[in-house]
Amino acid sequence: MKKRTIALFLFIASVLFLFGCEFFDDRTKAISVSTVALDGEVRGLGVEVSFDEKQLRLSEDDIVEVGVVAVKGETEEPGAITKEDADHILSVFEFANPAEFALAELTEEEYELAFTFRAYFIYIDKAGAEQIIYGEGYFQAVPYELAKKSDSEFAREIVAIVEAEDYATVRVTFELNGGHWTDEVVPFVVASGVPSATLTVTALNDQSAKKLTLLDKRVSLFQYYYKLFIKGTGAGNAYRIVGINPATKDIIRSQVDDYDFILAVHELCEDTVAFETVRDLATEDAIGTVVVFDDNLSNYAGGQLSCSFYPLQPDEDLEMEFLEEVALPGAERDGYHFSGWSDGEEIYTVFPRYPEAEGITAVTYTAVWELYSIEEFTAYMNELLPKTIYGDLELPDAYSGYAVTWASSHPDIMSPEGKYHQPLSATFITLTATLKTTGIEESVSFTLKAEAYKSLASPIASTYIYRNYHLVTDAFFDTLDIINCAFLTASADGSLYGSSVLNNITTYIMPKARERGCWVLFSVAPDSAWTAMASNPTARANFADNIVKIINEYGFDGVDIDWEGSVNGTYFTLMMEEVYTKVKANNPRHLVTAAIAGGQWQPPYYNLKNSSQYIDYINMMTYSMVSNNGYYQNNLYPRSTFHNPTYGVGKSLASCSVQESIAIFRGYQVPVSKIIVGVAFYGVKQVKQDGAWKSSGSVFYTSIASSYLNNPAYTAYFDEVAGVPYILKNDGTEFISYDDARSIQMKCDYIYTEGLAGMMYWENGCDTTGTLLQAMRIGLHK
Repeated sequence: MKKRTIALFLFIASVLFLFGCEFFDDRTKAISVSTVALDGEVRGLGVEVSFDEKQLRLSEDDIVEVGVVAVKGETEEPGAITKEDADHILSVFEFANPAEFALAELTEEEYELAFTFRAYFIYIDKAGAEQIIYGEGYFQAVPYELAKKSDSEFAREIVAIVEAEDYATVRVTFELNGGHWTDEVVPFVVASGVPSATLTVTALNDQSAKKLTLLDKRVSLFQYYYKLFIKGTGAGNAYRIVGINPATKDIIRSQVDDYDFILAVHELCEDTVAFETVRDLATEDAIGTVVVFDDNLSNYAGGQLSCSFYPLQPDEDLEMEFLEEVALPGAERDGYHFSGWSDGEEIYTVFPRYPEAEGITAVTYTAVWELYSIEEFTAYMNELLPKTIYGDLELPDAYSGYAVTWASSHPDIMSPEGKYHQPLSATFITLTATLKTTGIEESVSFTLKAEAYKSLASPIASTYIYRNYHLVTDAFFDTLDIINCAFLTASADGSLYGSSVLNNITTYIMPKARERGCWVLFSVAPDSAWTAMASNPTARANFADNIVKIINEYGFDGVDIDWEGSVNGTYFTLMMEEVYTKVKANNPRHLVTAAIAGGQWQPPYYNLKNSSQYIDYINMMTYSMVSNNGYYQNNLYPRSTFHNPTYGVGKSLASCSVQESIAIFRGYQVPVSKIIVGVAFYGVKQVKQDGAWKSSGSVFYTSIASSYLNNPAYTAYFDEVAGVPYILKNDGTEFISYDDARSIQMKCDYIYTEGLAGMMYWENGCDTTGTLLQAMRIGLHK
């Protein structure tokens, strides 16, 4: 018996040795669930399984599956659950230590359930068979209990859902507190409101006048239609009315630019309800009204399209009902940040919900506005202020609840109120803003450059511009020192008018003139009611006051007086004294000039011995001095005989030359340093009739260059004695007296020699080639 026992023992030992002692192994201790935690990415539970490799005693290659089984809810034997009775099986088919699993997408009902997890693995034994090993332990977790110990967003959501109470529907009154609604309010208005009207659009861009039509941006007229301009809100097919027109103007003249579509109706519309509704909205304050369509307007090409109207004033307080935890509508206020809505204790941007047990059914929320910071003010002003000053500045006196006061390092150039006086030399200006509100006072400074005016040292380059303001070039501003803008007109009571001219000046002249340092004057027209105004002391004073007013309002640098024809020297002197005194009192650097014709006939009328003291410069009109008898209109020097005796052309009338005119003005004790010589950018044309040369109007230099100089029927000549060119038709029937680049150069040389103030020309619109302006630029060294 003893021998048999020993033999049996030896047999068993040999078997165990052959099979790796697997019968004595307990691998249940080799695997366990080490961690269970919330996983917000999968909105569930993350499970970690770990191996104790000392207990495992297997090669990693032998393991073909690692997993975890889970049962939800109560279980009698948590340590005995297997794949067969599991609610969830999570597995991977390779060895990993640790191995991670996710039980994803838990339902709200599962948040309070207990989940029991047990780890397992499957390996291939030495006989090639699969063996499954379950860990001897288990892990239980309740999502809600895990959530209470976590601060993640998913955890807070679980806690909120589990601990949720029954909440009341609450009526909220929103007080804007000085602000106005953004488009965020539109879905709330639509959801909580009842439309005031629902209409049916039946056509796109329809001109029959019989339908309620939708208009897109391809159309521009429709004057006699009542129009509602609408713009998308970003909330589905909801729009807001941003402009109206009660059938008085075309679309392009309605001054509404930022819109997407227009609802339009004519009084002949067959849909009377649509007509009355749109008419009423277009004739009252309907801005802000919400319009909701039942389809996407970008795809609309015609057919029935429903639109509902929900009244909404941008700045009206609203009442709305809330139950769920949703984002509250936003508001905005110029100069402030919107912080949210306050109930007097807390500030909300999301509706907080109110438990029914608290008995709250109505609350009032007031918009909370936060002042902008000083840094934001600085950034705002850096965007607003130019690096270089060219005109008046709009300096705010308030910003985001602050009172703002300004100080200037050079108030004579830039006043604290933003009034600009261009300096004679380039200057850096420091503007300091002081912001004050309750308990706060801070200052911030900005440095700007004020460009200098062009120097008025002789010789001055000057012009009149009367037509084609929109065609001015960079060369125009680069060349000229003084720009005389023609014309404003004076009435008998001293009033000034000419809004279209002022608009041209503001649009086309002022911006670049300020950049280049040009002096800009407005010229008062020859056809003004001069005698009636100048002879009346009250009207003279009113005239001078209005000149100063326009100078200040539009930023002019002075005024040019162009009283021609029958001039009363006494009244002229009194008027010039009044104007000069008031203009200089307003700004001593501003200019007062006058246009006076050359030759012997006009100067005696102006009482120049007395009046010239009230004139900074005289624009001596040495052009169009003669227009018949084959005489030159604009010669530099006198010529007593015809340059072309065959046809009797090319001679000057006595006193009608630049040289003789200067002598005449000198005789009236006018300093030559005040005289600006005029040249013509046009020609005076004469035709031979009945053996005599008679005036035939004028020809712009643009036409001279294009139609005469290269025309074989005409020949151009230059008179060296008179210093001017002329054109003669080869058959001796047409004669044109004009200025060209050569004559302008000669006149520039004369200006230098005689110490005259400079040169001006009439007028810029007469030469679009740029030839004569370039000659003037070269001759005056500009």
